[in-house]
Amino acid sequence: MPAKIEIPRDLPGIRILDTELSEQEVVITFESAREWAICAKCGAKIRESHCSGGQLWLRHPPIPGRSVIIEIRPKHLRCPTVDNNPTTTQKLDWHDERGLHTKAYDQWLLPQLSGSTIADVARKEETIYDAARRQIAAEISWEQIEQLEILGLNKIVLKKGRRDFLVLVTTRQTQGS
Repeated sequence: MPAKIEIPRDLPGIRILDTELSEQEVVITFESAREWAICAKCGAKIRESHCSGGQLWLRHPPIPGRSVIIEIRPKHLRCPTVDNNPTTTQKLDWHDERGLHTKAYDQWLLPQLSGSTIADVARKEETIYDAARRQIAAEISWEQIEQLEILGLNKIVLKKGRRDFLVLVTTRQTQGS
């Protein structure tokens, strides 16, 4: 019986074209269901299709025992109102334009840093150091905090044997999240 893959809730606006399942990974080929983009030159909503962009392979949070790779070719659309009809690559809400991961994967990396160095997590997850480091906020928005009841402190060592570390501060909000 073939594996049934459903569209993850954290990847809106896509259609699944193909899936491949191996012992180590799941590869899901997507296309964007959205037929428009915002022109990089004039800011207008454009719909004139030009072509598909280069193939992207993005990491997504794993499923037990398997890594998840997403393949997608972002659409290029042409602006009919700007001179020389420049093209714009469609930006996807769930992916940073130059990133190698989905935003969901970046968020999934954060708890992996607990009790490990950034370099250890990057090595274990076979990702780049900067992807793990991006998950650590340098500042906190205190306006969003209403009340602190439970406070968690976790030291994250950036470089072994040195005094280069971060302290990860977590709390549970009154809504339970």
